[in-house]
Amino acid sequence: MNKIQQPSLEENTPSYEKLPSGGEWVESNVSGMVIIGTSKYDDPSVSPIEIAHCFLEEGELNVFAAESGVCVVVPEGQWTTFGRAATPEFFADSPCLGHISRAHFAIYWENKGDGKIDIRVFDRNSSSGTFCSIEEENIEEEQRLEEWIIAGDQEGERSFLDGKMSGITETAAEGKYKDNQDGIYLNPELGIIAAADGVGGHGGGAEASRHIIEAFDAAVMAGCSIKEAIYEASDYLVKMMPQSEDSEKAAPGATFSAARLQKTPDGGKYVEVVNVGDARVIVVSGKTGELKYRSVDQSFVGMLLSDYVITEHEAFEHEERNVITNAIAADGRIEQPNEGSLWVEDGDYVVTFTDGIADFMSDEEVAFYCLYNASKAAKEIVKAVKTRHNQKEGFFTIIEGEHLRVRVKSSDNIGITIMEVQ
Repeated sequence: MNKIQQPSLEENTPSYEKLPSGGEWVESNVSGMVIIGTSKYDDPSVSPIEIAHCFLEEGELNVFAAESGVCVVVPEGQWTTFGRAATPEFFADSPCLGHISRAHFAIYWENKGDGKIDIRVFDRNSSSGTFCSIEEENIEEEQRLEEWIIAGDQEGERSFLDGKMSGITETAAEGKYKDNQDGIYLNPELGIIAAADGVGGHGGGAEASRHIIEAFDAAVMAGCSIKEAIYEASDYLVKMMPQSEDSEKAAPGATFSAARLQKTPDGGKYVEVVNVGDARVIVVSGKTGELKYRSVDQSFVGMLLSDYVITEHEAFEHEERNVITNAIAADGRIEQPNEGSLWVEDGDYVVTFTDGIADFMSDEEVAFYCLYNASKAAKEIVKAVKTRHNQKEGFFTIIEGEHLRVRVKSSDNIGITIMEVQ
């Protein structure tokens, strides 16, 4: 849960609507935070003003008591009463939401989708009145998120930390999709990069990748590990894109890969990596260009390759190369992601990318571009890959140290992020 800043509340502040005893407050299509407050009491043991924050997170309405620090989930579609005597089962012996109002108020809400709710607040029996208002979504937070994310049928590039963190996503050259279902995420504050490859026609994949990346961001900013954040994103996608049980169509979703740079108290550095489906993560030595780590694709061909049934060259040209065995999908059927961690040094490169890159450039060649192009590596990789899309005569890439010709008959959208360890 993101840190909530407690606003100031004065009894006669015009922006707050005061409910008389038995009064009801109704608001529709609320996208911001609802603030519920109670005014002064004669009892000196109760703070003059107590405030509750109601906010929608991952499809659930949370009520947070600023004074006690307690947060509970309010069921949708039914009245829930708050007050020390009314709801002891929620909070046991803690000084909880019951501390907000000794005379009780109640909340009813419905999820309208797209992050909006209809909400009603009822003053049950307050002697001093209940105050309600809406605190619209933080514009600075929205701007921050837009700076870090490109997803949802969008194209573009991002660069942070003087080029030490960069990413690009574009539609494929003559690809089968008119919309860009890939997305990228760069978080310079936490040292996290990620790439998503949407799955699902008619814009479903683009929408899914956007939802997944936004939920992933909310989770890591709230303190989740990148693996935990993937499960949070999965739950959020199920709520935002519910699927009919009798639908014969595959649920929209995305493959996903992410990496996070961590530092130890003694100055050591390591990266945590995770991948779902055939979105990939590699870690490249900044000294030699060798691969320190390469993720295993959760795909049919990835399984054959890891079991040494086929060679890497054969994997490039395999007819079932793009058959994935795991994804973050709107039906909630995500399997265990691949994960790992390893020590890194200053100058090493961490890369996440989708199959629009992996189908046309080997991990070894991606490493080569990182070593010799530094901050311009993402641009040079995308440029090279797009020239190879739909080349019937094939192209050359580095496989086990050799330049070998590869023939790939399809193309896909492109998503890549690169972080240089510093």
